[in-house]
Amino acid sequence: MISPFLIGAVNTLGGDIFGFRLPMLPTLAAMAIGHIMGEGTGRLACISFGCCYGKPLSMLSPCVCKALGPFVMTFYGATKKISYAHGLDGQPVVPVQAMTAVIYTLAGLAGVWFFLAELYLPAFAVTVGTAQGWRFLSEFLRADYRGRGSISSYQFMSLLALPYAGGLLFFFPSVRPAAGRTATYGGPDNPLDARDDHFPASPLGPDLSIYGKEQSDGIGNFSLCDQGQGLGFLCP
Repeated sequence: MISPFLIGAVNTLGGDIFGFRLPMLPTLAAMAIGHIMGEGTGRLACISFGCCYGKPLSMLSPCVCKALGPFVMTFYGATKKISYAHGLDGQPVVPVQAMTAVIYTLAGLAGVWFFLAELYLPAFAVTVGTAQGWRFLSEFLRADYRGRGSISSYQFMSLLALPYAGGLLFFFPSVRPAAGRTATYGGPDNPLDARDDHFPASPLGPDLSIYGKEQSDGIGNFSLCDQGQGLGFLCP
C-alpha cells in the first residue's frame, strides 16, 4: 500500500544525493515479484509446522473431495498447530499450503520472465493479481482461525488491494525499456501497426501514442513529445 509513496520519498529525498532515481513501475514490479516468491516459498514452512492448514475433506462436497483426493495432506505430531489448535492430526485435509506454494511460485516465475523482457506492467499485474486473488479464494479452503464472519479481514484487504493495484497501473503506466532510445509512432511514414514492438501504444489510449515521440531521460522514465502535430506535449 505504501510502496509508491516510499519510492517517491526515496526519489525526492535521495535522488539528488545519490544521483539516481527509482523508476516507479519497474520498482513496484520487482517488489511484487519478491513478495509473491517469498509467500510461495514461505508456505513450505507452513507445511513443516502444520499451520495455515486446510479444511478436512469431511467438510467438503463429494466432488471437491474426489478432485483433491490424490493431493490431500495428513499431519501427525502433537507439536503441529493443526493438532493442538483443532485436533485434526491424522485426518486428510485440503493441501492449501502446497497449492499456495505452487500457484505463487509459478506466478512469481511468470513475473520474472515479464520483468526480464522489460514488460513491467504485466509483471506487476500478474503477480499482484495472483497474490491477492488467490488469497481471497484460498481463505474459503482454510480451517485455521480466520476471525469471525464468513469473510475474513484478510479477504477484505485482498479485495481492496486489487483495485488499488489497478489504480497504480493507471497512474504509473508501463515504462518502456532501454534507456536512451526513442521511438516514433504514427504518421504516414510510420504507421501505428508498424511501430517497434518494444514501444507499445500507451495504456492510456491511442491518442497518446499516435503522432507522438517518446524520449528517455536516461533513468527509465519516458515522456511523450510533440512532433508538430499540436498535441501540446513538450520534449525535454
